[in-house]
Amino acid sequence: MITNSFSSGQQDPKHASGIKTESETSVHKLVKINNDYLMNELYLQSLSSGKRLTELEPGNANFNYRYGVALNQTSKYLEEPITYLKKAAEKTSSKADMFNPNEKSAPTDAIYLYALALHRFGEIDEAIDNYKKFIAVAGNKHPLYNQAALNLTQAENAKNTIDNKEIKELVPLNTSINTNTSEFAPIVSFDGTNLYFTSGRPWTKDNKENQIDPVTGTYYEDIYVSSLVDNEWTAPEMIGFCSPSENEASISVSVDERRVYIYNSETGNGDIYYSNFENGKFNQIKKLNNDNVNTEDWQTHYTVSPNGKMALFTSNNPKGFGGLDIYMITKNADNTWSAPVNLGPEINTKYDEDAPFISFDGKTLYYASNNERSIGGFDIFKAEWKDGKFINSENLGTPVNSTYDDLFFSITADGLTAYISSFRKGGHGELDIYQVIFNESNSTNSVLKGRIYLTDGYETIPENIAMQLKCIDCSDEEIITLLPRIRDGKFYSVLEKCKKYELKYINSVSGKEIAIQNFSTNCEETFESIEKELGIEVDENREISVSQLYTLRGSVFDKETNAKLEGAEIEVQDKNGKTLYSVYTRKDGTYVSNDFKGLKLNSNTTCKLIINKPGYISVSKDVAFVAGSDRYIDIEPIGIEKSKAGKDLGKVMVLNTIYYDLNSSYLRKDAKKELDKIVQAMNLNPNIVIELGSHTDCREDDEYNQWLSDRRAMRAAEYIKKRIKNGDARITGKGYGETQLLNNCGCEEADDSNCSEEQHQMNRRTEFIIVKE
Repeated sequence: MITNSFSSGQQDPKHASGIKTESETSVHKLVKINNDYLMNELYLQSLSSGKRLTELEPGNANFNYRYGVALNQTSKYLEEPITYLKKAAEKTSSKADMFNPNEKSAPTDAIYLYALALHRFGEIDEAIDNYKKFIAVAGNKHPLYNQAALNLTQAENAKNTIDNKEIKELVPLNTSINTNTSEFAPIVSFDGTNLYFTSGRPWTKDNKENQIDPVTGTYYEDIYVSSLVDNEWTAPEMIGFCSPSENEASISVSVDERRVYIYNSETGNGDIYYSNFENGKFNQIKKLNNDNVNTEDWQTHYTVSPNGKMALFTSNNPKGFGGLDIYMITKNADNTWSAPVNLGPEINTKYDEDAPFISFDGKTLYYASNNERSIGGFDIFKAEWKDGKFINSENLGTPVNSTYDDLFFSITADGLTAYISSFRKGGHGELDIYQVIFNESNSTNSVLKGRIYLTDGYETIPENIAMQLKCIDCSDEEIITLLPRIRDGKFYSVLEKCKKYELKYINSVSGKEIAIQNFSTNCEETFESIEKELGIEVDENREISVSQLYTLRGSVFDKETNAKLEGAEIEVQDKNGKTLYSVYTRKDGTYVSNDFKGLKLNSNTTCKLIINKPGYISVSKDVAFVAGSDRYIDIEPIGIEKSKAGKDLGKVMVLNTIYYDLNSSYLRKDAKKELDKIVQAMNLNPNIVIELGSHTDCREDDEYNQWLSDRRAMRAAEYIKKRIKNGDARITGKGYGETQLLNNCGCEEADDSNCSEEQHQMNRRTEFIIVKE
């Protein structure tokens, strides 16, 4: 069993089955009442009489033991039992009869329970001392001897544990998720936006209150879901199939979130159930129809790998290694499941293994175990998939693991965020849910993140749309069928590196093709997210057609340092030069435009981007695209340069060489085309003042070269002046002749040089030097 704290907690007073006049009742009567509760394991109900006994006789080790035992099973806070168990452990006897009202000593068990309470609370040195004391006093025939020996090993592990350097921090979730009752079994969606969990909190549905479990005295447990909006978890919503008089516990969720798997203890020794999302809601739960999983043994957990080809479940099958073991089944070619296979000694021990979770790429198994490598109770472990089995199991260390139970690890596809449930010092009460934030992703996967969205006002994603994903150049020609999440149309799949893919959207009822998108994965050993979106509309006959919106996305960087630039303005203009809107780059230098609406499929569209950032030279980029099936139009990264005196604007704008006919200063058509780029740049940057300098090579005499360069500079400057605002004040032309050669190609006599034509060409140039920003 994982922990009694799953169904622990303080009882609501109006439901309590307490003692009405205990203050006036004799000690003997109180002991009798308390005995009845304890013998029936009604620990919560025993608290009132147990506490009263400690008040009447504070030094009575037996009474402190009784109350400490009850607190150990029910307390919301780890420190509460310690005071009472300490008093009990100070006076013990192997012959003590705790049910005798005249007994003043506590059973030897009190030393063990005191050590356990200290261990859970993190008082490791004192816990170790008391474990050793109990082992010495009790002897190896005591029923708790083996458990005490295991706990001692775990406590000694806790003294030597090392922080996991891959983890940045561990954060408890907010009070809309965590309450003073138990919250456990968190399952995060692979994109990190939905969190399913179980909680025994009070609720009202259809004017019906959920009820109190008569055995535990706590509210029945139900399954909730919360969404991440603006980096905050929303108020949880209970899933519709939950009953006010039964426990339902979530154990796993399918990738498309159309199926929830549930543990139900109402049949057998505990079996696996599920509920499918259909017609806008989760159906009533059904027992999983697999006799290899649901047996006469105790099954606590079941999870299916993201690709649907493997499932893991836990069972206390007596043929296993001991306690709960993890078993694997795989899907056959005919869509049936194989016989179970025990994961073997790499994973399973003679202790309990529970709550398996398979990473998005199927390469890592996370699970909980209370084995000899734990630091207290259940710890989270991970193992890697290699050669058809999970191997190399290792403890995740602190801060993920604590000195009490840590279970139900689940992690996002990018490997950056995980969630666990844990009963530890400083919590809200009992089991709480914690977020595990990693420093960086260890994932090297390529992941498809897709989304179907509606453009016609239809309220929900139709359930009859599906995607077929095919790797075009993979050895495995299998076509994978994907289904979108109904709540937001998102879908996911892991991809192979360095491969080409086809993503086909179909009507899953009629088989009609809706659209096709093609893409490739990169060959780098880093995490890659490939985003694909398709806009659709649904007619009155529920026929689906493409109704795509189109979005430009790209990035801006500093051309000189390659640094990504935040806060650069991307001004989007239509083909006529009318400004439509502006967006700004984010911290990583990326931007996403507003949607282009109303474009017909396969139509040609053009627009212009103006990139502005204070201190930088503004530039423009013409964009042309075909309105195809892909929503996102990826623009090549745009580099911009800082505006400073002395910089050549021509080099910034990447001008081609401005040619003149021999011995002529008249502007050719190809020269005007290049000068128009300067005109555009100066109109985009109205504060820039430039000097246009014209240079010749050394051939011809000095006086002629000076005259020719003056004429060419004047004509080019005049061309620009007429086409920019305030041109007379912003551009001047100056000829330099052969006075500023860029190389050693001077001429001692006219036409006398050993340089090549290419070397002379370097000196025949036009420069546009910024003299004022």
